[in-house]
Amino acid sequence: MNTTKMIINMETGLARVRGNQNFYFKLLNMFLSSEQFTEFENVYNQGDFVHAGEVMHAIKGMAANLSLDLLTDSATELMNLLRLGNDDPQKVKEYRIILEDTINTIKETIK
Repeated sequence: MNTTKMIINMETGLARVRGNQNFYFKLLNMFLSSEQFTEFENVYNQGDFVHAGEVMHAIKGMAANLSLDLLTDSATELMNLLRLGNDDPQKVKEYRIILEDTINTIKETIK
């Protein structure tokens, strides 16, 4: 069994939608336009870490449902810290890099 984490776990993602690639790509496209990313940045930058953790929970859920493995892991770790009111700028930086890589990979995949 391959345990390597992927930006997009296409096999699992497609299995979630019974192999309907058009529908899966539509969901990935909807993910790209989510307002949760901006909301996270706004509340995080205001220092409201608990609220930022709740927004991160929504991002984690979207990523998990779409089988975006690396983003799911990063968002889960960050969510757990922030919900306790803790900040870790390095984890936020890692999340932002993974999010950017995920967005770029999705755009390349669905074009």
